[in-house]
Amino acid sequence: MNKEEEKFYDEWKELEDKIRSGVIYSSDVQQLKKIQSRVWDELRDQLPAGERYNLGFDLKKSIKEIYNMKPYPPKNWPLAKQWGTKAIHRARGGFDFLLQCLERIHRGGTDVAYSRSIYLLLSFHCELLLKAYLLLLLKDEHDRKTEVELNDLLKGKKGHDLKEISDKIGKDDLVKLGIDKVYCHETKNDSKRYVITLTNKKKIKIDDLVTVRYDFVSEKLRGVDPEESKRMKCEVKIFLEMSDKVMKMIPNSV
Repeated sequence: MNKEEEKFYDEWKELEDKIRSGVIYSSDVQQLKKIQSRVWDELRDQLPAGERYNLGFDLKKSIKEIYNMKPYPPKNWPLAKQWGTKAIHRARGGFDFLLQCLERIHRGGTDVAYSRSIYLLLSFHCELLLKAYLLLLLKDEHDRKTEVELNDLLKGKKGHDLKEISDKIGKDDLVKLGIDKVYCHETKNDSKRYVITLTNKKKIKIDDLVTVRYDFVSEKLRGVDPEESKRMKCEVKIFLEMSDKVMKMIPNSV
């Protein structure tokens, strides 16, 4: 900032501090309202991220306006690349959220209040991860598919079937992700699950998204796992590593 900008910035912060301290005068409030818009127009790009966000929030600006975001992914990318990029960002954010839940909220064995929600989110974001990978794997001659074609590819015949999605990905590409195979498994409680066998021979069990969403129609309860949170935390970390691998496939050029 030059000297004039610094003086203007100090004037704005002084007004804010005065109002926050509880010494509120109508003239100060009116002056702050006027000055906020000027700060936004003149100093926005020089404000720290936190201050820019708070000011933008006060002025009812959108997130895109606050961070001066360009459309992403770019509209000139093939639709498959656009969808794959969006899906993997959502998947990774979801796994981050799950990890926080497992470290701060659900930190023990199977819990009536929390386990079902954790399993539901794990299933959903695992599906997003695999679908993002499938989309980003499409070669140049195939990634110009239309919206209808891509929807057919993603939905398949069974909706949220992780085995069907993994079959479309193919053995070789699954191995690159760290997965040996995916198969469906019916448990003793008649719950449909998928078993993901990793290349290091470890196994991760993922509830079928439809089954876990509508498990209230059955009177049978899932088995108790006293190490549930600890186990799932390790599984989520594995999915985060897979997500990072997929994110490296996002095109660099705009």
